[in-house]
Amino acid sequence: MNKIYPLVLIAASMCFAARIGALKGENACPGETVTIKLNTEDDDNPSTRILSQRRDRRDVTPGSIPVPGVYISEDKTSITFKYCVFNVLNFNNINYKTKYDYAVLLLDDACPTGSYKVKRHHDTEDGKDNYSWGNVYPNEIGHNADLYYCFVPKKTCPTPYDCSFAPSFPGGGLYENGFFAYAPNYAELSGGASQVYTLFETQIFIDDENSRNENSWDYYGLSSTYRTAFNKFMYNAGERRKDTEMYVAYSYHRPNGGLNKTAAEEVVAKPVNAEQLSAPMVKGLDRSAVAVELKSAGDVRITVANVKGAVVANIVENNLQAGVHQIKWNSGIVPNGRYIVTVKQNGMVNAKNVILK
Repeated sequence: MNKIYPLVLIAASMCFAARIGALKGENACPGETVTIKLNTEDDDNPSTRILSQRRDRRDVTPGSIPVPGVYISEDKTSITFKYCVFNVLNFNNINYKTKYDYAVLLLDDACPTGSYKVKRHHDTEDGKDNYSWGNVYPNEIGHNADLYYCFVPKKTCPTPYDCSFAPSFPGGGLYENGFFAYAPNYAELSGGASQVYTLFETQIFIDDENSRNENSWDYYGLSSTYRTAFNKFMYNAGERRKDTEMYVAYSYHRPNGGLNKTAAEEVVAKPVNAEQLSAPMVKGLDRSAVAVELKSAGDVRITVANVKGAVVANIVENNLQAGVHQIKWNSGIVPNGRYIVTVKQNGMVNAKNVILK
C-alpha cells in the first residue's frame, strides 16, 4: 500500500537578534569582545588623533581617551577600536530610543529592526595590513578595511519617559558603552541629587591613504535626510576630503559636584524640587506585580526587558504617592529567566537585574 504524506507549508514570521558592537567603556564587557586596528598613512601624516573632548575639556593622555571614556587608542600610524558585542532584536524599544542620531558597529548579516546599514571603505596605508581580533564578520579587515555600521535615527520624545538618556545595551549595565554620535549637551539626574549621567563627545581624525585614495561610502538606499544625519558624526575630512572624521559619544556617571558648567546649568534648569532628589527604586518582580519604592509623588513608567534587550512589558501608573507600591502587570507567557526592570519618575531613572520564576 502506498502511503501519502501530505506536504504542509508553514508560514511564520520570525525575528532574530542581530550582533552589534558598542564601544567598550570603563567596565568589562559582559560577554564577547572584538577589536579592530586600522593602519593609517605613514607619510605626510597629520596624525591620526583624538582632536577634542567638547563636553568636558581635559588634557588628552597620549595613546588613549582619558577616563571617562571608551577604549580607543591611537598613535601616528594606527588607531584601535575595542567593542563589546551585544545581541539586539530591534532599536524601537525604550532602551534604544534617544533624541539624537547615533550608530553602532554591525556584526551580523543585517542591522536590527529600526536601524539602517552604512558601509565605510577605508583605503588605508599601502603595503600594510589592518588587523582584527574576534569575530568581526561582516567587516572585512585586510589590506584595506570595509566597516559596517547600523544607523539609528533619533526619535520624537513627547515626554522624558519616551526616550532613553543613552542607549542601554542588554547586560552591559546602565549607559556604560560608547557609540558614534554628535552628542547633545545633556545631563540627567539619577540615583539622587549627587549622581548625574552626562554625555561627553570626542572628535576623532583618521588619516587614510593619501595616494591612490579610494575611500568610499555605501548607504544602501538610505534617504537623503538620514544620510545627512549620519554624516553629521561620520564623514570625509582632510585637505582633499580623503580622510575620515567621526564623533564618539559616551556617558559617565559621577557626582553632581564634578559636572562641567554647561551640563550643570542644564540640570539646574530642570524643575527639580526637594522631594524629587532621590530616584525611584526597583524592589522586585514576580508573576503578579513589580515592586517599586518611590521617594516622591508623580507619574511612573516601568519597562521589563529580557537579556537581548527586547521589551516584554511597558507599565505606566499616574499620580502615585511616595512609598512602596506593588504595581500589577500581566506576565502572560513571559518565560522564566533574567530581566532588566527600569523605573523612571520625575526625570530620574533606576534599573535592576531580576530573576523571574
